[in-house]
Amino acid sequence: ATCVLRRAVVAPRHVFGIKADVRDNTSYFDEQTVLYAAGNNVVIFNSEQKSQKFIPATEKSEGITALAVSPNRKYVAVAERAAEGEKAQVTVYDLHTLKRRKVLQAVSADVSSREFVCIAFSPDSKGLLTHGGAPDWALVHWHWEKAKVGAVYKASGSQAAAVYQCSFNPIDNTVVCVTGDGICRFLRINEQALKPLPGAMGKREPQGYLCHAWMSEDRVIVATDAGDLLLLEAGELKSALTAAPADGASIDSIVAYSKGFVCGA
Repeated sequence: ATCVLRRAVVAPRHVFGIKADVRDNTSYFDEQTVLYAAGNNVVIFNSEQKSQKFIPATEKSEGITALAVSPNRKYVAVAERAAEGEKAQVTVYDLHTLKRRKVLQAVSADVSSREFVCIAFSPDSKGLLTHGGAPDWALVHWHWEKAKVGAVYKASGSQAAAVYQCSFNPIDNTVVCVTGDGICRFLRINEQALKPLPGAMGKREPQGYLCHAWMSEDRVIVATDAGDLLLLEAGELKSALTAAPADGASIDSIVAYSKGFVCGA
């Protein structure tokens, strides 16, 4: 008699909870479908069917650090913390097939971080920003479909000055904003370089600029670790909004919508 051993395959059906330390950890795919990070998975939850689909993290990674859904709603970029001795990587998946499209890993000597702390697609969904963490805090602009690095820029001049968010201008693919500890900077993508644009916070003392949101092509709301909301136009500080909490509690997230913006501590 022949004995045949069959290996059982276990697949998750539901994953509960949410990974709170992932940058931009929740995004809508459509009116019924939301994406979020839970454990070592990206969960795609359909609220009508009460069903979940999963994009698992790669085997050797140490966890998901940031998510970004492309404006055309075709792709999701998943950043993961690399194992000791390896460099950070981000994987772009097709949201319709859930298949891997590209794996991006900077080989430049200027990029040595094990994680990307924030990522963002360009308005045309063809470009991607990844901002590495310590020790170099390097911002990388990718032509992601070709897995090609377009430019590298170090927004932070200190290992201690963390960066929290990077984003594209919603209209102009060549302008980006970066915010962090004492950092609020606008850059222009020019051929193979990221060049700083003029801008200033006036006489304000540097703060922790934790997040920002584009309200239009030239207006940005920046939130601080003290609960301030600052309005910038063309890179220049115009005013501090009186409706801000300004009570010493940090504002950690801000999202623009058709009638204004929503922020949360």
